[in-house]
Amino acid sequence: MEKSKMESTRLTFLSIIILFLFVLSELNAQWNYSFSVQNEYYSNPFYLPEAENEFASIFDLGLSKVFGKFTLLYYGSYSIFTKSIDRNYYWHQLGFYRETENSMLGFYAENRINKRVYNIYNYYDFTVYYRHRVISEFIISTFNISSTYKKYGNLSRYDNIFLSGSISLNKSFQTKTTFILSSSLNYKNYFNSSGVVLVVDSVADSGINYMGHGRGWLIRRNSENDINVSRQNISAVVNTQLFNNIRVAQSLFENTGMAVHYTNRTMLGNKGVFNEDIEYNRGDESDLYDDPISRNENALGIDLTQIIPFGFTLRAGYQYSWRNYPNQGIYIDSSAYNTVIQRKDERGMFYINLNKSLLLSEEKDISLKTSLYFERINNISNSYWYNYTSDRVSLDLTIEF
Repeated sequence: MEKSKMESTRLTFLSIIILFLFVLSELNAQWNYSFSVQNEYYSNPFYLPEAENEFASIFDLGLSKVFGKFTLLYYGSYSIFTKSIDRNYYWHQLGFYRETENSMLGFYAENRINKRVYNIYNYYDFTVYYRHRVISEFIISTFNISSTYKKYGNLSRYDNIFLSGSISLNKSFQTKTTFILSSSLNYKNYFNSSGVVLVVDSVADSGINYMGHGRGWLIRRNSENDINVSRQNISAVVNTQLFNNIRVAQSLFENTGMAVHYTNRTMLGNKGVFNEDIEYNRGDESDLYDDPISRNENALGIDLTQIIPFGFTLRAGYQYSWRNYPNQGIYIDSSAYNTVIQRKDERGMFYINLNKSLLLSEEKDISLKTSLYFERINNISNSYWYNYTSDRVSLDLTIEF
């Protein structure tokens, strides 16, 4: 069954590629293309308490075409790891949108295809969204609504429906100061997460299995020494969250800008807890590792932008956040999981980015973009598996035409 699903996914992907090749060969209309190569070094790509460094290369392809009032888009990305070759995966997205002067209505579908060892991360999702902008002399208002259905091929308990509605207010002044206030109401329902689970009061000597390189699959097995093992009915995990962000940007000098921002995430309602015996974790999987809709958070940040000689732009910033997770317990050590104590984190993130754009051909509108990026994350948690430090350095080259 699993093999047939993978073959079906590959056939679907091949069909999409063939369709695009047919369209490109039959139509004389102008398409827009983008190709990029990103080489990255990670000191701790999987956010482990004990770091394992890694090199990765990411190859991206983008296609877009305007048909009247509609724009068709396709993006594909293949990630290759040097050591963790079993983690190599392909992600692609097909979508379209209709845009007027102040409105946009769109739809897109995404699919991630992993190698056999990590096919637990395979998923597809469908999103529909609408955006409308209202411009007045006093303020610019932007309204957004969106809905996403996400399905994991081998991990149904994390299948979910996500609904979001938001408003953004933008006000600029003659002092070159801009205020941006954003607010959204988010709802996420993991509709397959209800059921019966084992509740273990003590798992001090329980075993643990690791599959593959890095954090991978983390499977906890019950031990003969477990105390008060019982079955408990749990309801589906459902989260409702209010998100607020205020950003103040100021032009300091002719080529210098600064922005400060504050973010608040407040859980208005949540029920259910992911406290089953099988926990799946991966640093780049928000639904499985650090779903932003499942936490309360306060964050402060600052960003600086400087245009320097030869057309380079230098950006740097720092953000510090305080987080707690009502739907999660804590790992006391690598295997013992406590559902009574709530997970709490403090996270600092620093980045610096140097980029430049070059116009290679005005007639054919060909441009080359280069970017050098460094990032450091330090996460302090009362849960064992979420204490980590990670550095990332990347060099990105993109050509668009």
